Amino acid sequence: MASSYYIYYRVRQDCVDRTREVVRAMIGRIDTLTGVKGRCLRRAEEPLLWMEIYEDVPDETAFEQALAGAVQSCEFARLLQTGAARKAERFVSCA
Repeated sequence: MASSYYIYYRVRQDCVDRTREVVRAMIGRIDTLTGVKGRCLRRAEEPLLWMEIYEDVPDETAFEQALAGAVQSCEFARLLQTGAARKAERFVSCA
């Protein structure tokens, strides 16, 4: 059964443009490594709250390794608000 990942975090106001570039590159890298196409959204009422979505992930282990490598290589933590962290949730179908 394929999983879907929802990863949310708060970005620094002064890093919005840089974060957008980094997230695009990360999503592209993950697609290249795993074939999983991601997308990024931001909360309408709270524009510094972002969410990456990766659906229909067939191989959780490979995906999680690719994601961890991508996050680490770009030093993503420096783009987040003080005290913020990336929070990941994994969901599967109810059926």
